[in-house]
Amino acid sequence: MLPSVPTLVRLCETLKVSPEVMLGAAEPPVKGRGRGTRREEAPPSVHLLPGLARKLDEEQRQVLILMAKVLLR
Repeated sequence: MLPSVPTLVRLCETLKVSPEVMLGAAEPPVKGRGRGTRREEAPPSVHLLPGLARKLDEEQRQVLILMAKVLLR
């Protein structure tokens, strides 16, 4: 099950990633400056979040978003 568009937008805003990256259709942008910079690799656990979020109902996803926002403070 995929999240609704509004839910996907809110997840992306909270996690500060594009919808393409969240859905696995694009690579995260390269971070750093100058030549020889490497793409910052996300820990494997980050890649689990979209799949887990898809299994939640809307109310559970809202709780997940709220928890993420609190953790980011």
